[in-house]
Amino acid sequence: MLSVVIPTYNRLKTLQYVLEGFQKQTFPLNRFEVIVVDSMSNDGTEVFMQNFKPHFHLRYIRQENRGRPGARNRGIQEAKGEVVLFNDADIIPQEDWLEKHEKFNEIL
Repeated sequence: MLSVVIPTYNRLKTLQYVLEGFQKQTFPLNRFEVIVVDSMSNDGTEVFMQNFKPHFHLRYIRQENRGRPGARNRGIQEAKGEVVLFNDADIIPQEDWLEKHEKFNEIL
């Protein structure tokens, strides 16, 4: 199981594309989770996340704004995967992004 932590603050427009990128992963959708840690966005992120129903396991956490490091730390605490990856709310993953990470992890 891989965990992906995405900190966000007022990045709804790009976050939507990022999450769609995870829908298109070549990696099995049941073998990863995405944890979005929202630092109290006021751009509609909360409503979008409540209504977004992806094919992969997704958790949404809304917390006081503690900056990107605070959001990442919270995501790590919540992660269930053996490996935790970081992505940002404006970086759309390539379709084989998770697959490549797992293959690299197997080499180690």
